[in-house]
Amino acid sequence: MTGPGEEGRKNSVPGEAMRISFNGKPVEIEDGSTVDSLLSKFGVKKELVVVELNLKILDKNGYPAIVLSPDDKVECISFMAGG
Repeated sequence: MTGPGEEGRKNSVPGEAMRISFNGKPVEIEDGSTVDSLLSKFGVKKELVVVELNLKILDKNGYPAIVLSPDDKVECISFMAGG
């Protein structure tokens, strides 16, 4: 299954590093990384956030199958209660 990150995938080599933007900061991750593995790498609990990939909100059930591409923009949005 391919996800939003697969559109226009740039040439990359499996197992090598690629750059993406994660919460507005450039980071390097292994080529072939999924949204699920990205969240695990940075200690983000997927139950507590909504993930946006290239301005599209993702379904949590798809995180393990959505492969990231170089230059993708990933944002984690968390909700806070207030009063």
